[in-house]
Amino acid sequence: MRVEAGRSYVDTIGAKVGPMMSPDPNVFIEVDADGRSWDEEGRGYGRASGFDLVAEWTLPVASKSEASE
Repeated sequence: MRVEAGRSYVDTIGAKVGPMMSPDPNVFIEVDADGRSWDEEGRGYGRASGFDLVAEWTLPVASKSEASE
């Protein structure tokens, strides 16, 4: 999975990670707002060592019945 700046992800324990930032445009590393770093394959290291990103985090879409209430 490719990690991209400006996007948020879910890790293996279901926690939201992000939004990701590029601390240095010359280095292919993204860092979340808490300072956790991830490589392009979604492998964590640094403060978040041992956790992997498993999916992009998106806001749930409201159903039509919820939207009309």
